[in-house]
Amino acid sequence: MELEIGQLELRYEKLRRRNARKERQLVGSLAEKGQLLPVVVVRGDDARHVLVDGYKRVRALKSLRHDLVRATLWELGELEAVLLERLMRTSESDGALEQGWLLEDLNERFGFSLGELSRCFDKSQSWPEATLEPEPAAHPDAMSLRPAKRCNMTPRHTKPK
Repeated sequence: MELEIGQLELRYEKLRRRNARKERQLVGSLAEKGQLLPVVVVRGDDARHVLVDGYKRVRALKSLRHDLVRATLWELGELEAVLLERLMRTSESDGALEQGWLLEDLNERFGFSLGELSRCFDKSQSWPEATLEPEPAAHPDAMSLRPAKRCNMTPRHTKPK
């Protein structure tokens, strides 16, 4: 769904850290590629939607003078949505192996390029390639850790070296 940015209730903005460098990068990415991921909203008490996740994207879109934002509506109460978002944000993060497996699957299933993966995860251009090629010495049994799938660490979209 698309919503007018001015109609969003930004009541949790003060709970978010700001990083000027990341926000500049996001503005550049949005200017070049457009909005890739929707923000998350819930229905508020009035006709407005409460922004739960996507504050950086909204600020970046505002700085580009966009009026609309692509959003996903969670069919939850505001409290449940805020708690779920916070739980997702603070849960145990994946290690390098799990990140590599996810990138490999996204590459294989959906054809994401390494550049697209780096933008989706707000990382540097080199991050997907480094994550897809773990150091064998650092993870000697990396291949045996992954259940039920042979680990092919070479993404389709890269050229052979």
